[in-house]
Amino acid sequence: MKEIFTRMNARTANYNGTGGIPSISPEDVAACLAKIKERGPSLLIRAQLMDDVAYRELRALFRQHVAHLAMIKHWKTGPKFAEYFDGLCDSVLHYYLVPDTCGRCHGHGHITRSDSAIIPCPVCAETGHREVSERDKAKTAGIPISLWKDVWEERYTAARDILVAWETEADRVIKRLWWEDV
Repeated sequence: MKEIFTRMNARTANYNGTGGIPSISPEDVAACLAKIKERGPSLLIRAQLMDDVAYRELRALFRQHVAHLAMIKHWKTGPKFAEYFDGLCDSVLHYYLVPDTCGRCHGHGHITRSDSAIIPCPVCAETGHREVSERDKAKTAGIPISLWKDVWEERYTAARDILVAWETEADRVIKRLWWEDV
């Protein structure tokens, strides 16, 4: 689905092989997104397309859904639950929207030294990506690693599953629309 929206993005080269600017406008993208009935999946896709307003709305809606999940699953609370809960939600969103891009080369696989020499990235070994560890997730969430493994790692997965479900729904709708129009 990200490939479809990348192709629809008006700033990319034309995908039919002739070059130039595609004829699909931002309004076309908005119309396609409007076909997604549920708010969560639509906001998720807009946030993935770097829409800051959509990200703020997604963040609030996601927190509501995770809070509902916590209530349903009877998550035990402790003295820092609210702080850890906020950190968990932010960490899940961060690593879902920007999953594993190398922070050193920003996904390029190489870096340019001060003498203009281009060298392979020493962090990701030219892949542009790096594995996100449980320690990274815990650190981003502001949760001690000792509590992470015992309690919050499972909660992270449950919260991430909300975003997976939203993206799956958006993917289903967009692919159906895309292939019907072709």
